[in-house]
Amino acid sequence: KGVQPFFVSCCARAYAPGAPVAMDGAPGTFRRDDRVQVWSASQKAWLEGRVVEVVSEPTTTEEGHTVPAGTIRIATARSVMLVPPGKVSEVVRPVSDEAALVAVVAPGAGVKANKAVYSDLKRDARFRVQVLGARGGNYDRYPEYWDGGSPPPNLESFAGDLLNEGNIMRADCIVAGSRGGQVVIPAIWRALGSASPPVVVINGGCAMHTPGPHVAWPVNAVTILVLGGEDYFRSGLPSAEYIASTKRRVPTGNTSTAILFIREMEHMPQTSLMQILLASLLLAAIYWRASGRTPSFELRSIIKDLEAKGWNGQLSNLDASGRWIDVPYGSKGIDPVSPVKALSAPSAKTPSELAADQEDQKAHQLEISIAAKEKELEQLRAELIECRDKSRCLRQTALIERHQAGQATPPAAASGYQKGQKVHYWSVTQSGWLECEVTAVRARDGAIQVSVKPDYWIHGEEQATRVRPTGGGGASSSAGAAAYPAARQQVGGAPPP
Repeated sequence: KGVQPFFVSCCARAYAPGAPVAMDGAPGTFRRDDRVQVWSASQKAWLEGRVVEVVSEPTTTEEGHTVPAGTIRIATARSVMLVPPGKVSEVVRPVSDEAALVAVVAPGAGVKANKAVYSDLKRDARFRVQVLGARGGNYDRYPEYWDGGSPPPNLESFAGDLLNEGNIMRADCIVAGSRGGQVVIPAIWRALGSASPPVVVINGGCAMHTPGPHVAWPVNAVTILVLGGEDYFRSGLPSAEYIASTKRRVPTGNTSTAILFIREMEHMPQTSLMQILLASLLLAAIYWRASGRTPSFELRSIIKDLEAKGWNGQLSNLDASGRWIDVPYGSKGIDPVSPVKALSAPSAKTPSELAADQEDQKAHQLEISIAAKEKELEQLRAELIECRDKSRCLRQTALIERHQAGQATPPAAASGYQKGQKVHYWSVTQSGWLECEVTAVRARDGAIQVSVKPDYWIHGEEQATRVRPTGGGGASSSAGAAAYPAARQQVGGAPPP
């Protein structure tokens, strides 16, 4: 492929707003012995090289040519190249040996359907891949402000868990798709703002008109949206309008967004397509954030690879002035708006198509029934939590009344846990029990904080299902163990029901 492996040296660090990026070609940007890649116009490729000299004062060659200060002398396998300071930012880029951390938001990203693609990514020495969460978890559902949505745990609370556990801030790039792009990415943007890592959003969910809070798209966010012409997220819009409406969602002033429209892409991208796209898009997004420069060469190399494999569509990206640059690719480009075609009568459906329509209708009715049952179940759970909370408060009141009457001494907390006690905490993102300790206890309601989730009070049903004693480490361990259902006492067992 035309794109060679690369990482800017600062790409594997969390991005602080306003952090300097050494890409302007000024003296001191590169140092002797730095690994770099230099663009060869004659070979039309990036060549691996090493800086052998950074000219500090103007000099003259034996041929009488003036070499200005800031010129970089680079040794490649075939020759030594001189790059003047005014061209450094265009034809030289630094290289780092450190692999980039890629966070994959599992719900909606197709980690099972495209397992082969993600497996290849994990084997790629340029990346460290961390899959966050899992499809079908108890949080894999829309928030309650969506039609048919549910209260926590849901995708919005899942995003909060990811942020609290620090997985997002450590990432060099995030991959999300479908509902992950609709809910998780906007939640990350609201929380982190300009410090948000670059994102590759399959299906472009963050650029859709969705219910709930306004999508606070950071002006400096690096975002690559992948849209499909066969994706139901398109909602029947003509391709040109679909792309245009997506552009309108990008905030004014942003200069770091690209939209890759692929005419034949379905909602779950085909494996052969993802094998072309994923790694190259990640590299482009990471480089864009680290350098502050549009990765035009890398993006155009991607559409050349797509075109070579018979895919069609359009690449649109913002340049440094905030202007959209549109580049169609393939022999078909994007679907034209055809009034004649739109008015023509539909052809008769085959028996298989009619049968498929019936199955779709049945599936739709089942989805409605499941949503109704889930809503009923959530109401029952809410009533159960309310009953438990009332019971706990009444028993705490009774203990205080007995204490005031001199009949008994109330415990430190109604939960039975004590500060410093060793416990296990169920981590949603890691799908397992984490050993930790109680760091704070709130006497009035028995809420606790644990070392792996600081500044977060755990109480009620959440405490009952996600915290369990280890059997030691505190005076009240036996009380906590007695209060915890016996079926959940086994260390390393299955997740809470």
